[in-house]
Amino acid sequence: MKSLNNNFARVTCMSCPSHCEVKPNASLRVSFCQEYCFCTWPEASRYFSLGIMEGLLKQQYHYLYLGCVFVDFSISYLRFFTDKKWLDYLYETKLKIVLVCDRHLRPLANYWYKHHKDIFLIIYQQDNLKSAGDKLKKRFIYQRDAFFHGLSLSTLEFDVLGALIAGED
Repeated sequence: MKSLNNNFARVTCMSCPSHCEVKPNASLRVSFCQEYCFCTWPEASRYFSLGIMEGLLKQQYHYLYLGCVFVDFSISYLRFFTDKKWLDYLYETKLKIVLVCDRHLRPLANYWYKHHKDIFLIIYQQDNLKSAGDKLKKRFIYQRDAFFHGLSLSTLEFDVLGALIAGED
C-alpha cells in the first residue's frame, strides 16, 4: 500500500487494555476478546484516537453493536485517499469504516461514500459529539443514503486529484 510505514500499516484495537493488533498481523487474542473492536487509522493520529475514545465511544459504547474503524480523513493524510488501496486494506479488518473528515476533504469523503458501499458513515467537521453519536446509532437502523450531505467530487475531478498527488502530467 502506497509506501506505508509501520505507523500507517498497523491497526490496533483500542476497546480493551490489551490493544490487540488487527492488521497487518491479526493477534490471536482478537478472536477471543469479549469486547467489540474499535480502532482508529492511521495510528499516527494520537489526539484523534483520544478524541474518538473519550468523546464518542465512552458516550455511545452500549449502543454500538459492531466494531468500527474510525479514519482520520484529514488533509494531513490526503496522499492515502487518492486510490482504493486504503479502503481495501481497511475492509480486510471486517470492521465498519467510519470517516471523520475535515472541511477540506469533505467532497473527497463524499466521493468515496457515494462510490463504495464499504464506507459505513461519514462524520463531518461541523457535527458536534452528540450529533455524531446520534448519527452512529441511527446508521445501524436507517438506510445508507440518509447520511450523505454536501458536494462530491466527480470521477474526473477524482482522477485529476490522483494524478496531481502522484506527480503525473
